[in-house]
Amino acid sequence: MIGFDERMTIRFEETANISMNGLASRISEGKINQSWTHFLVADVIDYKEINLNDGRIEIVRTPTVFNPFKANGRIVLTLNEISDNNAQLKCEILPFDGTYPIIVGLFIAFFTLMSLLILLFGRGNETFLLILFMWTIFGLIQYVAYSLNKHGLIDYSKKVIKELTKTGKAK
Repeated sequence: MIGFDERMTIRFEETANISMNGLASRISEGKINQSWTHFLVADVIDYKEINLNDGRIEIVRTPTVFNPFKANGRIVLTLNEISDNNAQLKCEILPFDGTYPIIVGLFIAFFTLMSLLILLFGRGNETFLLILFMWTIFGLIQYVAYSLNKHGLIDYSKKVIKELTKTGKAK
């Protein structure tokens, strides 16, 4: 499964005009100044889910009751200081935080069992059409869910990078 997660990981790099200390202070300011109503707005950066450890910013995003369509996954920003006021950010995004193979495996097991039951109790050619339709819809739903989640995490990571590296104070 580790190889599958490695293939699902999206990577990109950006250069920022800020030092590592500046990024750390922006994150701490954001955590202090964050309003308690942030969870009501889907477009706001949640500083409470941002953790800074040894030059790495780690963001774990999970859907909530108030925002069920929030992209689910892990974003890791590795900071490499180039000069005093420049840092290179290497971003790694893992959609579904490594649980996607388990989710797909459970769905495959369920649909395999359903297919066997349909073949056992079904009659005629309609059973094969039903199984084909069921597996096609399953594949389409999995593809759309993965694509939306991946692009949601990419957009959020770029938004976080932009917010943390902009001139001025964090909001």
